Amino acid sequence: MDRPIKAEGDVDIPFSISEENAGGVAVVRVAGELDESTCDGLTGTVENAFHPCVTEIVVDMDRETFMDSHGIRALLLGREAALRRGCGYR
Repeated sequence: MDRPIKAEGDVDIPFSISEENAGGVAVVRVAGELDESTCDGLTGTVENAFHPCVTEIVVDMDRETFMDSHGIRALLLGREAALRRGCGYR
């Protein structure tokens, strides 16, 4: 799959996922490229973020640099899981 052409000065951000809970909101932060090789990490992290005290999952993609259809599917799977649990998702 072709990647977007990088402009001079663009920096590669290594892929990473982190999660933190605060006041019933689980924030999942994604950085780098979300694609076929990394999407399972997002799916698993979102799945693990569901706890009885969590009422909402927020996926923070401020540091996301690229996403293909696998990444979009991972986001949609997270939304479906949240809806099944009666949990907010954004």
